[in-house]
Amino acid sequence: MGSLKDALQKAGFKPSKQENERPKLPKKERKVIEKHQEHRNFCEICNAVCPDVELYKHNIQTIDAQWICIRCADRNSIPDSTRRTNQSECAQKRMFRREFT
Repeated sequence: MGSLKDALQKAGFKPSKQENERPKLPKKERKVIEKHQEHRNFCEICNAVCPDVELYKHNIQTIDAQWICIRCADRNSIPDSTRRTNQSECAQKRMFRREFT
């Protein structure tokens, strides 16, 4: 013998409130979740492990590195507007002490 809920559903009654059901999106509309950048702490210019390494997309042709620490970015005059990640503590708190602006 089934429950009253099962009997009402067989009779054609539907619940007015679906508590735990969410509308399912068709496969075309589902968003693709991208893998986030991994946390990097190796500066490609000074070849040292630093806590403040960020990804810079710059167009300075004399520098071939992209993962650069703040100190090397200051020394090489890389503007902060080319920074693409926000992974160091200083970047998250917006407390950069840059020599180059």
